[in-house]
Amino acid sequence: MAQRLFASMDPAMWTATHHNPIKTMRLLSPERRDVAQTDPAFAAHLDRVERDHREYQSTKSWFERTYGKAQAKKSAPIQSAHH
Repeated sequence: MAQRLFASMDPAMWTATHHNPIKTMRLLSPERRDVAQTDPAFAAHLDRVERDHREYQSTKSWFERTYGKAQAKKSAPIQSAHH
């Protein structure tokens, strides 16, 4: 969904930047950014993307679901090849 958001801002730019959202935003003309900021459909799409991203970030990973959050934060000790 986020890719469609960036593509909708300037489809030619999105293609030219090889679908790179950071480059697309940096190269987008100020006029096009202004239009996007005042477009209610764009704002609604942005809200959906942000909501979906927050939901994705709050979802536990497979590792967290399997081993728990505390275990996921621990790192395995580095073992030396030389004992």
